[in-house]
Amino acid sequence: MMIRPREILRVLPALSLAQELKVSILGDIFPSSKALDSMLRRLPHDPINPSIVAIDPLIPTNACSPAHGPQGADSRGFSAYARIVEALLRVFLEDRKLAKQNLWALRHFIMLSIFASDYQMVPAETCPLFQSKALNELGDLISRVQQITAYLILGSLQDAQDGWRRGVMRRVGAVNHISNGTQLEDFVVKVLDTAVESDEILDTRVLRAVLGAVMEDIGKEEAEQWVGFAWKLERTGAAFVNQCPT
Repeated sequence: MMIRPREILRVLPALSLAQELKVSILGDIFPSSKALDSMLRRLPHDPINPSIVAIDPLIPTNACSPAHGPQGADSRGFSAYARIVEALLRVFLEDRKLAKQNLWALRHFIMLSIFASDYQMVPAETCPLFQSKALNELGDLISRVQQITAYLILGSLQDAQDGWRRGVMRRVGAVNHISNGTQLEDFVVKVLDTAVESDEILDTRVLRAVLGAVMEDIGKEEAEQWVGFAWKLERTGAAFVNQCPT
């Protein structure tokens, strides 16, 4: 009988306690955040089909589509990146404390969900993260990403200080800004900086998901500040357009 990676991950904490192995799930089992970022940069960032523009107006009608599916997919049809991120998602859903300590991973969960959702909409196309045999698992995957996103964002917002989003605006694009904010502030700054610097559709779609989650309680005055901030970034040539509430 073949043992799947997620089954091994489930028993590792118990082994660590019972045998005093001092196993670190993240440090000893998973690639680092930098390694995952590197894997992500090598993936196509365009949607798998421009027809998705009918549902997502962020996607330009002239967007290119990936020419090939995943290389080295597993028995479920998951690519290496998808397999790693999905396993990390399982670990975080079982260990919420560990999840709250590693908010950086949320960007990868949202990325995975975007690819999965797009592939569900146009299953006849090729997807760089999944083979067709993975289609029956994608609905559950998207649901689990929504669950961990709500948990991490809502939990972080409870600890956030008043005016923290204005601090984010001051830090985005600043030269040699000091990372001395909360984990939530650092995360939002990273997502914003990445979207501005890369000018990639996928990074902008992640940005929309993150801002939508952290701005549900925003007031009119602050919303107007974010609109002005968005136009300022657009004038610099960035792809950050219409991401803030009006």
